[in-house]
Amino acid sequence: MPDTKQIIVTKALTLFMSLGYKEVSMSRLLKETGLSKGGFYHHFESKEDLFEEVSRQFFATLDSGESYMPVQEKSFIENINNWLDYRQRSFEIFADTTGKDTGPLNPFLFMMQAIRYLPGGRQQAEIYMYKQKRQIESIIEIALQRNEMPADLISSKLADLMLSTFDGVQLQGLLLSQSFETLTREKQMARMIYEGVKSQANH
Repeated sequence: MPDTKQIIVTKALTLFMSLGYKEVSMSRLLKETGLSKGGFYHHFESKEDLFEEVSRQFFATLDSGESYMPVQEKSFIENINNWLDYRQRSFEIFADTTGKDTGPLNPFLFMMQAIRYLPGGRQQAEIYMYKQKRQIESIIEIALQRNEMPADLISSKLADLMLSTFDGVQLQGLLLSQSFETLTREKQMARMIYEGVKSQANH
């Protein structure tokens, strides 16, 4: 059974995800956790202190599910689709942690809140994004070895383009309330970029 501190973290994470950091008041936290002020301050010095712990656990949870290892024998499309599926599962691990069906966009939103309100939040996000970029680069490097892409292609630049595209798809899904389509659209965009790279190589 979770201890009281972890219950506070889990409840707070759900609130931060659904309402946003600025909108979560101390009175709302106390109501959701069923604690008195004294009970809350026994575990956390402030809402800011709580948000820092929530953010630490958030990034640790996503990090636990992000390390997809591309397979040499698989094509670029197979590896990038598998990586996208693997990343989706890391979001599902996160959803299980909160006890809430968050979908693939809420982790993206929470990351933006951490960047905005938490000292060190930008650094945590940058580390996470760097790891994702390196994984995409490794998939591209296998595609280069398999002669699926032009030999003069710079893997880091293509990885930047793909990661920015995936982030854009997530943001568009949020704005249009179509987060359920995000994974499918990411795979479609990955194929379009791949076909574009191959097309350029043939000219």
